[in-house]
Order: sequence, then structure tokens, then C-alpha cells
Amino acid sequence: MTNLNNSEQSEENNNECEHCERKLKELNSAKKLVQSTIDSLSAHIAVLDHKGEIKYTNKAWRNFGLNNTPDSKKQELDMIGYNYIDVCKNATGFSSSGAKDAGEGIREVIQGESELFTMEYPCHSPEEKRWFLLRVTPYQGEGPYAAVVSHENITERKESELRLEKSLERGRQLHEQFLPREMPDIAGFEFAAHFEPAEKLGGDFYDFIEFGDRLVFFLSDVSGHDLSSAMLNIFLRENINSYFLSNWGMQGEISLSLLMDFVTERFIQEDFPPDFFICLILGVINYNKMTLKFINAGMQFYPLLLKKKQPPQPLKNSHMPISYLNTLREINYEEKCISLESDMTFLFFTDGLIEQKNEKGEMFGVERLKQLLTCNNNIAPGKILARINNKFAEFIQEQPLQDDLTLLSLRYSKNSR
Repeated sequence: MTNLNNSEQSEENNNECEHCERKLKELNSAKKLVQSTIDSLSAHIAVLDHKGEIKYTNKAWRNFGLNNTPDSKKQELDMIGYNYIDVCKNATGFSSSGAKDAGEGIREVIQGESELFTMEYPCHSPEEKRWFLLRVTPYQGEGPYAAVVSHENITERKESELRLEKSLERGRQLHEQFLPREMPDIAGFEFAAHFEPAEKLGGDFYDFIEFGDRLVFFLSDVSGHDLSSAMLNIFLRENINSYFLSNWGMQGEISLSLLMDFVTERFIQEDFPPDFFICLILGVINYNKMTLKFINAGMQFYPLLLKKKQPPQPLKNSHMPISYLNTLREINYEEKCISLESDMTFLFFTDGLIEQKNEKGEMFGVERLKQLLTCNNNIAPGKILARINNKFAEFIQEQPLQDDLTLLSLRYSKNSR
């Protein structure tokens, strides 16, 4: 009986050993699968414990160390056993401040103070420039681990961003180059303008063209705040100039309607994308007839006329902006003509002024502008713009500009030279 019990016990032990061996093989197989999967990733990955000590690194991490470590230290290239937080804190050189920030971010994730830490940083070599994205997340599996650190090479994206940044800078310089350097110097008139882009490259523009005894001016607000906006404004400027160059002998009245038709036709010929558009105030002053005519093509808020001891008067004139819709319907742009009287002041502006919101979500609004101008309707254009800008700055405080801020003012006075 005893021998039988021993035999059964032995068989049970053998079965248990076989079961353990199978489990061990399954565990090793799973471990190899995890290692193989992590090693297949291009990002450099390290797994840290609760102290910040490196417990595991993948193939990409080790290969990077192999290719970027002095021969005397290649045996340490996987950094297993190193405390990564201490490595970051003790870093020296030009990138040490970034390394210390990285160490603090890793610590916060390990201690549960943050669910994610990311940071872009340069890691240039003598042969090439490189940028990486550091990403730290909590370790979600079992075992004595706390965080997963990955370094992903983002050099290609960063170089694309730098090329775009360089292009935007060229666009900004081009935009500024075409803005008028000086205001027109015309007897009886004063002019002032202010332009402040919301982003590096603005979508607003203004210009003046003297044409015999007439002055053509325009204020535009085009789609976008990128290279396309610079392209559209240059397109507009060059085609308005082209119109007058081809009609240099023109006498008498300038037809703004014909000029709008000319620009619109050129816009259609260029076959711009459907989301491209040009909002435009186009005007002309005739010194002999003492008139000001203008067309409003898409500007949402009307220009204002200021007269002494009178409230600001909206100059109502509104048409569709220049866009692909001009190909679908015929638009007849009608001019508004005003006979100039002494001490008349005009204010033209884009919607960036009116639609700007403060920290309470309130818009600057037309009524606020009118109230300000009611008390300042008989002063020089430069002073008017200064007071608008001061009120605007007081209104928005630390809020960033939501759109370009562009103002154009002109005043006629018989007493001016």
C-alpha cells in the first residue's frame, strides 16, 4: 500500500514539474515576444523602477549608445542599473538645463504627480543635427517597474518646421517690405495707419497709389495668416498697380467698379482654391472735385465718418468679397461718393479691432469704438489711432490678438497746408 502511495505521489510530482516547465516556457516565450516587439520599435526605450533606476532598454536604445558613446565607455552603453533621474540632474554642457527639466518630469511621472511628460530637445552630433521627443508614461504592467521612457527621433519633422519657419519669416519680411514706408504728403490732408499682426505673418494689408490729382487707397483682409495670405496681398497690390500702369493716360474720374472688375477677373483667372478670399475697402480721393469714393467688398463692419460735434456716422456700403463665388454670380460693385468738407475724418478698419475679446469673453465692439470717437472726433488721425490703440490695449490686457489689427484714418481740413 505504501509503495502504491509513493508511486502516485511521484507521478503527481512529475506532473507538477511538467506543468511548471510548461508555464516557464510560456513565460519565457511571452518575455521574448515582448522583448522582440519592443526591440522592433524605432524609439529608444528604457523601463525604470520606482527609484528611477534603468531596468531594461531596447535595441534602438543600445544601438544609439553604441554609435554615440566613446570606445572607453561602450560597456556601459545600455545604462542598465543607472539612475536616469540622477543622470539628468547631473548633466553638464549647453543642454544641461533641458536635461534637468527632463529629470524632474520623469520624477513626477514615477511619483504619480503626472500621467504624461513630453519634451522636445536637440541632440546634435558633430556630423548632423538631430532632435528628439522625450515621452514618459507610467508603466502599466506587473513587476517592479514604474515608468517607460522613450526618445523618438523627430529630426525630419523638426527640419520641416524650421524650413516652414524660414519661409514664414521671408513672407513676413516681404509683407512688411510692401507696406507703405511713409504716409502720403498732400496739401489739406493728413493720414495715419497702424498694422499689428496677430501671428508672425498677417493677413491684413493697406497701400496708397498717387495717380495725377487723385489718390487711390485700399485696406484688405485676406484668408489665412501664412504664406497664402502674403501671396494674396501681393497679388492684390500688383494687380491694382497693373491696372493703373495700363491706364496711365486716364483722365477724369477713376471708376472703382471697373477696377474691382479687373481685379476680380484676374482672381478668377488664377484659379485660387475655394477657401481663398479677399475682403477689401477700395477708395479714391479726387483733389480737384474734393470727393472721396469707396467700395466695400466684404468688410463686415462699416467705415466711420467723424464730424465735429456729431456722433460717428457709419458709411454703409457692402458687397461680396472677392472669392470663387464671383465665378457663380455677377457682382455689380457700387461706389459710395462723399463730398469732402473741412474737418472731415474717416476711419477704416478690419474686423480684428471689433471682434477682439477680453478675458471675460466680451467683444471690443462697434459701440465701444463709437463712444471713444464721439469724444475724439476733431483731432488728427495719428492721435485718433493712438487713443484707439490705448483703449484697445486697456481692454484686452494680457489676452493675445485673435486677428490682425489694422487701422487707416484720413482727415481733410481747409486750414491744412
